[in-house]
Amino acid sequence: MNQNKLTKNDVVMPRELKDGELAKGLLCHGFYEEFLADCDMCESEGVLHFEGVPEDCLACGGNGAVKIAIPVKWDTIKDIYSACVELLGREC
Repeated sequence: MNQNKLTKNDVVMPRELKDGELAKGLLCHGFYEEFLADCDMCESEGVLHFEGVPEDCLACGGNGAVKIAIPVKWDTIKDIYSACVELLGREC
């Protein structure tokens, strides 16, 4: 059996990503790391006081923290892509 034959489950991809390629625009806006950060609106208490009445903070929903999403850096995306090519790729 020829191990270089492509099957319907295979895809052909470039060996490496270049900075000027369309992939940069597509991939840079598709992957994020999410973190919890202290809520600035309620000072991480989860409660706001309106006219002496405590109410859940609208920004954090009473949790005292808000979720922030930071895009994964392009260099990190290229490193992940290269590792995938090295580990999963095969010569055509």
